Amino acid sequence: MRGVDYLRSRNNYLDHLDREGLIDYSSGDEEFDREIGRKWHGLRPDENKFSHLHSQEEINDDLKRINDIIESETYQRERDPIATKAEYALAEGFGSRGWLGDESSARITSKFDDIKAGADLLITLPDPEDPDGEDIIFVVDITTSQDYHILDKKINSEFSRLFKNNRTRLKYFRGVKEPVNRYVIGIAPAQVDELAGALLGRFASEEIEDLVRLELMEELIYQAGKQIEFILKNYDVIKEGGEKSQEEIINFFEDNRAAIQKQIPPELFESIRASYALIVNLLEQKEILLKNKKGVPRLVNHQNSFEEEPAHYLTSFRQAA
Repeated sequence: MRGVDYLRSRNNYLDHLDREGLIDYSSGDEEFDREIGRKWHGLRPDENKFSHLHSQEEINDDLKRINDIIESETYQRERDPIATKAEYALAEGFGSRGWLGDESSARITSKFDDIKAGADLLITLPDPEDPDGEDIIFVVDITTSQDYHILDKKINSEFSRLFKNNRTRLKYFRGVKEPVNRYVIGIAPAQVDELAGALLGRFASEEIEDLVRLELMEELIYQAGKQIEFILKNYDVIKEGGEKSQEEIINFFEDNRAAIQKQIPPELFESIRASYALIVNLLEQKEILLKNKKGVPRLVNHQNSFEEEPAHYLTSFRQAA
């Protein structure tokens, strides 16, 4: 009888999500969907509202393309509600809780740009070189897969775009016409659930959020540096050899900015400048976080917590690269 009640309750919950238009984005956690998921789902751009930029026929074709992907056996087989939970949890952290600084913000992308461009969130940060000017803009692709082949494929896709001088572009997003940098964030399913619980206040959350913030900053800094290094090596600005440290990359760009600008295409120089600005910004935010916490944040002791000093909360880009 208990099983029947559970199934009935579950079906009622799914019916509720369907009426609310959330069925495609359910995380399987009713409280999370109600408190966090619904808000961010409601902020997702509607492709049909871009008829001033694209013909309705083109929009319909795009929607059909992504619906065909969503309905495919491969997508349905690989689809996991935890991925939805991760996307909205990080949207909440980036967009509402200032994980990358008080002046940072985040917006969720359209379903089309999510699926076709691999861009889940668009994030803005103030430009440290021009605080009163335009913000730094970049997108992140969030994955919960622990298959490093999938992570490797996602990461390499951006290097492939940079190699072809074809950075990520969003099609259905207001105010963003130029190409942007894209970085990949991996987070394990068990960690998604813990983070979601912290955001919902199910237990003390500050230590978990601080650790996530620290790891996010480190991961974004690392990937930004690798993209700069990739472009510079691809255009023989620096020679192939050992990996460059973050400090070496920053110093090289600062000392050779004019020469670099002359040697590579304008769009790729803008990619380097954006990655450089991201690194400078996040190194400052990281320093503030560690200073306020007087060292590396530690997790509190509660059920399902990780090891006291985990090497990485998030799935490391370095393991996949």
